[in-house]
Amino acid sequence: MKSVFLLAFAFVAASATAPVCDEATGLQCAEGIAGCVSDCKTGLEACATCLATDFPNCCPCIKALDTKLKGPPLPFTCPTPSLMTSIVGDTIAVVEKKVEADALCSPCISLTEQGLNILLNEVLNVGVIGGCSDLCGKLKKGADVCNIICDVVGLKGFITALNHTDLDPFYFCEEVDVCAKGSPGAAANIVQVEAAPTSGPAGTVFALEVDFTVENATGVGEIRLAVKGPVDTQVGQGFPVMGYAAGNFGAKISLDTTSTGGQQPVTWSPGFYTYTFELCQGECGSKHPGSKVFGTMGGNFTISDQ
Repeated sequence: MKSVFLLAFAFVAASATAPVCDEATGLQCAEGIAGCVSDCKTGLEACATCLATDFPNCCPCIKALDTKLKGPPLPFTCPTPSLMTSIVGDTIAVVEKKVEADALCSPCISLTEQGLNILLNEVLNVGVIGGCSDLCGKLKKGADVCNIICDVVGLKGFITALNHTDLDPFYFCEEVDVCAKGSPGAAANIVQVEAAPTSGPAGTVFALEVDFTVENATGVGEIRLAVKGPVDTQVGQGFPVMGYAAGNFGAKISLDTTSTGGQQPVTWSPGFYTYTFELCQGECGSKHPGSKVFGTMGGNFTISDQ
């Protein structure tokens, strides 16, 4: 479904997990970490030398992989400000950070169904794959993250997961052990949805909000939005979320109704529009273990004549 119109996604309340080695840091550090795993296995100095100026930011991310890497654990901890370490002639101060075991979960999900499809087609069409870098190199986006995950689980395990997870990025990332499996006892429900404004001319940015309550902590999943009305293309998108503790939460999505030209022209015509939110653990609509649809709720807005 077209997703170019969904410009912004913001939490009204914080999600349950907030790892310091987050998606942005993980993606930024992915390439460096992929090339430095063997060096980091030998010790702090070699790791810092290989990562160079990226070491302060990327140390927490590579430590997050410690329990998943083959062989003995990394023989160091990231230095704290009170233990500034002189490495290769430079003094490197690293703020002590709490590292979550699932630091690669969000970057893994960002490979998307399209990325997994490219990888699966490569496996099916080529047959014999030379290694993780050969396979992941087929991706235009996410190759570094793909390579790290493949190195962690091994090429055989990576291909096995590709073959039986049906291009479901949530289930795939659970099967390669970079995302925690969804809890069977997870429970949540949508409380209300709201559009602001409720009416406006084409070009209006509508703020579509969903509020929900979590009774039992949820695992990684998505909030999905679909919009229907007199627009000449399908509009919808799923937004990954890393899970919620028990409590009250909300999310807000900005929908820009400016008509566009170019190769994929889109025209928002005056009329009545409906939108539907769906809250899920795992991929919405998936039949895989752990996947749940907690609920759906819809509302409407109007695009008025000029």
